[in-house]
Amino acid sequence: MHVASALAVAALCVTTHAKQLIPDFENIRNEKDTIVTHQKASVSSFSEQYIPGKFTRTAQDNTLCATRGEKQWTGTVDVSIDRRLFYWFFESRNDPSKDPVIVWLNGGPGSSSMFGLFNEIGACSLDSTSDKTYINEWSWNNNASVLFLDQPAGVGFSTYRSGSPMPESDLDGAADFQYFLNTFFSKMFPEKSRVPMHIAAESYGGHYGPVYLKYIIDAQNAKSPSAFRGNIQSLVLVNGGFDFSGEVIGEVDMFCQDNSIGKGIINKTDCDFMKSALPECTKRRAICNKSLSQTDCSDAANYCHDNIDIYYATLVADGTRNYYDIRLNCPPSPDSCEEKGQGDIAKYLNREMVKKALGVSTDTQFAESNMDIFKAYVTNGSFFTPQTQAISHVLDTPLPSTGKYISILAINGNSDALVNTPSIISAYNEMSWSQQTMFQTAKWSALPKDVESITGQWKATKDGRLTLVTVDNAGHMVPRNQPKGTKRIVDKWFLGGWKA
Repeated sequence: MHVASALAVAALCVTTHAKQLIPDFENIRNEKDTIVTHQKASVSSFSEQYIPGKFTRTAQDNTLCATRGEKQWTGTVDVSIDRRLFYWFFESRNDPSKDPVIVWLNGGPGSSSMFGLFNEIGACSLDSTSDKTYINEWSWNNNASVLFLDQPAGVGFSTYRSGSPMPESDLDGAADFQYFLNTFFSKMFPEKSRVPMHIAAESYGGHYGPVYLKYIIDAQNAKSPSAFRGNIQSLVLVNGGFDFSGEVIGEVDMFCQDNSIGKGIINKTDCDFMKSALPECTKRRAICNKSLSQTDCSDAANYCHDNIDIYYATLVADGTRNYYDIRLNCPPSPDSCEEKGQGDIAKYLNREMVKKALGVSTDTQFAESNMDIFKAYVTNGSFFTPQTQAISHVLDTPLPSTGKYISILAINGNSDALVNTPSIISAYNEMSWSQQTMFQTAKWSALPKDVESITGQWKATKDGRLTLVTVDNAGHMVPRNQPKGTKRIVDKWFLGGWKA
């Protein structure tokens, strides 16, 4: 499988405006080079080595992000001689000494977590017309401290040293993530080191979260002196994609089955073609899942796109539909597949006074999405390689530092075509782990009344180790579409709810 062909299939292009996995297959098909031209990685202009363990911690007031007065800091951590990661940390508005810490990761690969801060779960939101921020009433830091991390190096304000290699695979960011956590919780905020900790990851975070946690679990089991030993309790995946070909297969159920949410969007003739391609796509996906090789997984992705996903991709390319949300369109082009009301984060953060206040170099050009990183992950096979085994490992391997299993909460918006709900249900049902049968046979229930303002369904294992919540009237970014309801879902999770 040629890289150019794989890139064409992968063009889950992180475009200029939309900041998570947006496919634009046709515009870059067989264009090996164009996908890397419009945004460059955050590379330091200095060739001197970074100093591992060196960090900065700059206290912020309400100037850059309007809050209710809770403490907030920005800064960087040198995680190796070549890489430096940027963070923005907000304390809980409730009881910061006892409330949990949430580490938030946006996806891409190559998307900045500043998107999650200003457009989804952060303490403030960026106004789309005035370049001003306002308090987010449904911020996740109402009852938890929230750490937004730009990663891997080269994303957002995080940098890698000139002349050094950029991150190129899921595993490539794992050691940096662990080093960051060690520095952050032992040297910078040691008072937070024993409070409950949760990793929350969106979109391609379905790769990041499981891979990074598996890395930490394995490091602890190997008794590595560099292992992070914090009180990690759970992983929250928000429309977390971890099986590309499986997500394409899910489009058949989403658009071509009776009573499906997307029924009628794709015509019957095209649906018949999609269904006829299903056996071969499923066969190639099975080969990929068994071998986990770049060649097999790229082959499956190419075939499944060309014969199943192509029909919805054409509607997106025409501007009549949106990968993030089947209820929306994308005029005048897929580059505009963003929801109305989102502020221009890059414009805001690239102001010189903002950079100075954040404590980052004014020479660093902030981009919400990094196409060099994206291309590297595709070229090296991570993008198409499913991370189902990593999720199983996290669920079935106790964390030595706590002696407990890490639980997983998966939240999925039912209007997302990209990481669609049928594919996520199938992926978790098919996943081999100790409680597979229990999860498969668990009954679906309507969302309870204490989860206000939204409808949907949920099911879980009896001990709540794996919980899946589907949300109506929400697309790829559930916290943005349903902020109040999503906040209620995670609040219930952090309190130990969602057990069958």
